Amino acid sequence: MKMNNQCFLLGAGFTHAITNGEALLTNDIMPKLKDIIIPEVEEDYKKMHDIELFITSTEIKIRTENNDEKKEKLGKFIENVNEIIASLYDIDKFQNNYQLCVDFVKKVPKNACVLTTNYDCILDKYLYLNNRWYPNDGYSFTPFPSEGDKKNSDLDNIILFKLHGSCNFRDKGGEYPFVEVNNKIFPKIYADMNGRNSITDKGAHIIIMSYLKIYNNGIMLLWREAIEKLKNADQLSIIGCSLRDEDIFLKYALYHFGMKEEMNNSIIEIIDNDCMKVQEKVKRLVAYPDKHEYKLYNSLSEYLYPIKYSRGILKGSELTTTLLKDRVEERKLENK
Repeated sequence: MKMNNQCFLLGAGFTHAITNGEALLTNDIMPKLKDIIIPEVEEDYKKMHDIELFITSTEIKIRTENNDEKKEKLGKFIENVNEIIASLYDIDKFQNNYQLCVDFVKKVPKNACVLTTNYDCILDKYLYLNNRWYPNDGYSFTPFPSEGDKKNSDLDNIILFKLHGSCNFRDKGGEYPFVEVNNKIFPKIYADMNGRNSITDKGAHIIIMSYLKIYNNGIMLLWREAIEKLKNADQLSIIGCSLRDEDIFLKYALYHFGMKEEMNNSIIEIIDNDCMKVQEKVKRLVAYPDKHEYKLYNSLSEYLYPIKYSRGILKGSELTTTLLKDRVEERKLENK
C-alpha cells in the first residue's frame, strides 16, 4: 500500500538530537529558573525535580490564593518562567548548520503534516531554506500583508502545526497569536511583520509545561486541524516524543490516528532510544492498536540512513565511529 498521508509528531528529543545537544530537554530546564525563584515557591522548587509538577503546583497556588498581592506576585513569576523558557529556544540560540535537520527535511514527503510540541524555529527555517515550505499558510493560519505573495501551497504543501506555540508566535493580546516573520528567521524573505519592538508585543506565545494547559482560540484551532489530519493519515512517525503524562491534549489527539474509513494498512514509526516503552504508550492511546504495523528505530541516524544500517555499508573504524555517534544521538532523543 502506498502511503499518501503522513503525519510526524516531534517532541523535545527531536530538536535536542538535530542540534547535537544544544537544545535543552525538558528536565534540563529546572536549574535555569533558580535566579528567579520567589519565597512563595522556594520550598516546592527545592523538593520538586519535575518541571511540570512544579509549574502545575504554582498555577494551583495562583487559582486558590485569596490574597490579591500574593496572587499577582505568583502570576508575575509564571510570566518570568515563560520568558526564560522562550529565551532558551529563541532564534538567536541556534545559528549552526545542522546536517541531521537537513536530511530530515529531505525525508518529509509532499503534503505531510508535522505536529510539534517544540518552541524553536529550527525546522521552520530549514524547511524554508530547502524550498519545501513557506510561512504564508505554512502554519495553517499565518496572515501575510499581500494576497499576491508566494504561498505554502505553491511548494510542497507541508503544514507545520506548532501545538504548544512558538518563539515566533507573538502575544499581542486577543485570542490569536501573531506570527513573527523576518530575515533573521527566514533569510531573504521579503516580509517583516509582527516584530518585537512594538509596544503591543507581550512576548512569545508558548504553552509551558503544566497539567493545567490553557489554549486560546488560535492554538485550539491548530489542535482541531491536527486531529483531522491524524484521522486521515496512513502513517505516523513519532520522533523524540515520550508522550509525557501532562500532555493530555496530545494523548487525546493520538486516539484519532487509525480512524480513517477503509484503512487496511497503516504504519506507526517510533524513533526513540526507548522506542519499546514509547510503543507501549502508543498502543494504549491510538484507536485499533493491533491493526497498525510498527517500525522501531533506536536513533535518528538509523531512521534517516536505513541502507547503511540494513546492509552494513559502514565497516571497521568508520562503523565504530558511527555507532559511537549514534549512542550519543540515542541519549539525545531521551525526554524524560
